[in-house]
Amino acid sequence: KNCSVIISLFFGYIVAAASTYTDPSGNELSYVDGAKIAAAPWFSFPWMTTFPLGFYPPAFIPILVGFVVSAIESMGDVTASCEASKIPSKGRDAESRIQGGLLADGVNSIVAVFMTTAPNTTFSQNNGVIALTRCASRAAGLACAAWLCVLGMFAKFAGVIASIPDAVLGGMTIFLFANVVVSGISILSMAGINLRRNRFILAVSLGVGLGVTVVPDFANGGGITAFGGGNLNHNIGLIPGRDICKVFPTVEVETAASKCEFKSKDDGDDVTERGWSKKTCKDVGGDFTERKTELKEDKDCVGQNGFCCLVYDDTTKMWRDT
Repeated sequence: KNCSVIISLFFGYIVAAASTYTDPSGNELSYVDGAKIAAAPWFSFPWMTTFPLGFYPPAFIPILVGFVVSAIESMGDVTASCEASKIPSKGRDAESRIQGGLLADGVNSIVAVFMTTAPNTTFSQNNGVIALTRCASRAAGLACAAWLCVLGMFAKFAGVIASIPDAVLGGMTIFLFANVVVSGISILSMAGINLRRNRFILAVSLGVGLGVTVVPDFANGGGITAFGGGNLNHNIGLIPGRDICKVFPTVEVETAASKCEFKSKDDGDDVTERGWSKKTCKDVGGDFTERKTELKEDKDCVGQNGFCCLVYDDTTKMWRDT
């Protein structure tokens, strides 16, 4: 029972590896992409690829908001772990577990960024694993962490994990996240969902959370528009992109059209024609004047689909991204 999750994942992987599908071109392909395994080296280490340390001001507030949200999520995850583990989810012991979880998140994220990877947070689906396997032992968690550290150095193993088809991984995570929802409902029932205050908090949380998930670009000018969305986001929206741009791209604008001046063969009058080519003007024996142009800033982003700012103001961009 303790290995039911990994056994089911392994079984799904074997079935996917033995199955094939036909793409639109008529080629028969396997669900498991062996190219990722072949491309992965046998051994790797976090510091084999390094990046220079730096600070990007526009990302400060958005990352800070992300960490606050991550901390709130971690509090819920630890509480759900207590509920799935059949231990008290209220009281001093539960609060101590939450504090430890938040501290571990902070320390792990600091270590992660120095190892050139993204900050981390608690995984909600682990609560589903606890509910399914009935194993809530800390020793199991420490053993899992040790195996991840060791196997993480063997890139071939990472290639195998990366080659798991979305259908197999999705089928597993759907069930695990469904267990997370059940744990959340259980916690809500213990908190007293019939209280007006709790119902209001739950309604706002569900409304905002589900709303952003369904329409993630709600604050952009183009909304979910695929074509021309970048242009719309530059010109309209909550904070138009043009309002935070310091250096716009330049475009060549015609200030005066080319012209050809010549005398009419019929009556000898002076004639001026605009837009003629140099060759046409020469054919009639006229004097040709080249068109005049100048460079102007393109602030409207016409036809550029949003890629119309060379340098953004870091401070205002930070607030717009937030």
